[in-house]
Amino acid sequence: MQNAETMIALDREHGGFDRYLRAHGSFEDTVADLRRNFRFLGERGVYYFLWGVAEPVPSHQEWSATHGRRAMA
Repeated sequence: MQNAETMIALDREHGGFDRYLRAHGSFEDTVADLRRNFRFLGERGVYYFLWGVAEPVPSHQEWSATHGRRAMA
């Protein structure tokens, strides 16, 4: 429930949740802010959420390499 309320508040504050997502300047800044504002959201969850809503994300291989994970084939 808290995450939904946070999303609604950010949507209202920024004139749209998409505008909130694009207000950070970089992928890493967006990830940090999402993790700060939302509960139970890890790095991988943020990556796939942003990818799923068509926000710019690094390639999976690049992201995996910088986060100590093996890239999927």
